Amino acid sequence: MYFSVEYCPRICNKVAHALAARGWKCCPNADLFWDGSLEGTENLVTSDFAESLS
Repeated sequence: MYFSVEYCPRICNKVAHALAARGWKCCPNADLFWDGSLEGTENLVTSDFAESLS
C-alpha cells in the first residue's frame, strides 16, 4: 500500500472540505458511487483555481 501526505493551503481546500462533509453525512457502511461530478463541485473547483491565481 502507498500513500502520500502533501500540504495544501487552506485557501485551496474548498473541494476537499465539501466532499468530506458529504461523506460525513453518509451511513458508515454505505457504498458511495457517483456518475460524474457532484452538484456544486465544478463551481468550487473553479473558485479554488481562481483564488490560487490571485
